[in-house]
Amino acid sequence: MNCRDCQELILTDYLDNQMEKGEREKIEGHLSSCPGCREFAFNARKTVMEPFEHAQRPQPPESVWHNIKEAISDERSVEDRISLLDKLRNFIAIPKPAMAFVMIVVLLVAVKLTVNSQWQRMETAKGAIEDISYVIDEIAYLSEENGFDELTDIEEYFL
Repeated sequence: MNCRDCQELILTDYLDNQMEKGEREKIEGHLSSCPGCREFAFNARKTVMEPFEHAQRPQPPESVWHNIKEAISDERSVEDRISLLDKLRNFIAIPKPAMAFVMIVVLLVAVKLTVNSQWQRMETAKGAIEDISYVIDEIAYLSEENGFDELTDIEEYFL
């Protein structure tokens, strides 16, 4: 660890005891071997930390904490919405050639499904017409074979 990094960490996390154990050991190892950084840490503690060691901590009213919690909650909900928008933008930010290819594939699949559906309907209708034609032919044949000259209303309708 170099002196500049060590001194920066001393001013930020080391003096506040807000540092992970492994990082703290690295700083302490550097301080044991570097008199300049050791003096820097001593002076920083004396000027930055000692004046506040015996200071009384003011206790803000409960409403202050409530307002802070609300502000944090509001900020998180805004961040969640923003991150959702960013995710959506990232999802949509597909290169134009790739997007064009996807759109063509989707269009072709839609056309194929529509054509198949129409073809099946036509085949079904054709089959129904053939069935009706067969029934009419059979009725006419049976009427002629059995000597029925008079047709029923239904027979007349279909014939």
